[in-house]
Amino acid sequence: MKNITLVLFCLIAQSKIYSQGNEYLDYFITKEDDTIYGTFRENFFKTVLLEKNKTPEKDGIAFYSHSLKNVKAYRYNDFVNVMKKSEDGLYPSIENLANVTKDSNQIKSDYIITAGDTLYGKITLPFFSKELILITAEGKKNKIKFPEVTSYCKDNFIYDYKKKEKIMNYDKDGDYLLRLYKGHGVNLYGYYQYGKFYYIEKDNMVYLMNMSLVSQLFNDDKELMNLITEGIYAYDNIYLMVKFYSRPERS
Repeated sequence: MKNITLVLFCLIAQSKIYSQGNEYLDYFITKEDDTIYGTFRENFFKTVLLEKNKTPEKDGIAFYSHSLKNVKAYRYNDFVNVMKKSEDGLYPSIENLANVTKDSNQIKSDYIITAGDTLYGKITLPFFSKELILITAEGKKNKIKFPEVTSYCKDNFIYDYKKKEKIMNYDKDGDYLLRLYKGHGVNLYGYYQYGKFYYIEKDNMVYLMNMSLVSQLFNDDKELMNLITEGIYAYDNIYLMVKFYSRPERS
């Protein structure tokens, strides 16, 4: 009886995620204008979209794996990209699909936030510099030392200074992390020194992301945990996991 209840709960969770306008899934659109919903994964250096099979017992397969050939548009982590045809009429392959997600608000200018002020303009980041340079619309140049900057936005990407766990011994224990998702009580950040890493901020603590940690941080959300158990979400889908955990009905 306990096993039956668990299966029913999993099915309800899957039905919910696929029925709410597929808000918590990625998708791509084929040249034939078919829209396929699922989650993107890296599979042996190849990016695929995994689509949940609605009748796995009948077909003997839990997921359909779709390659990205002949894709003309896709949504990854809420960022929609429309592919453009090349001169020979073919769609180019999708490269770097797991790029960071731009701020959907499309802020018109860069800005810097300090403890006491917010400055708008155009930011330049000199190499090996300990300061940011911001040029205002009036042409005034402002040099602001990094310790004074709590957050900044450049080209619609937002960075917040956070104390964090080191990736390796010579890494910094505090740095500017790329804000990927700002949720309800939980935030997701990207860090691209020494590779690609994710940090999760919850309860004013910043954690270096791994799947066992996800199980600890999100164990108060049974629906999310079942989606992970069923394979709908994995490490590559941390953005969607944080978004699902932040859904309005949990607030």
